Amino acid sequence: MTSGEYVLSADHGLRARPVPVPGCTLCAHLARWFDQYAGAGPRHDESAAVDCVVEIRNHPHEPPKMTVKEFPRPR
Repeated sequence: MTSGEYVLSADHGLRARPVPVPGCTLCAHLARWFDQYAGAGPRHDESAAVDCVVEIRNHPHEPPKMTVKEFPRPR
């Protein structure tokens, strides 16, 4: 997970934004979900954001570390 982008974490420190593995659909979805969970608003959930980071680091997701639920694509 390397990136020039950083996001503010719950402890007010900066953390690298997760970078999805190129060509991996699940990683791409997890990165979008991370953005939703890490951002401000009704879907803000720091724990879920961390879960997304852990699963991206677990690529190729064998075995998966979390259950990925289907829900509408973030807007």
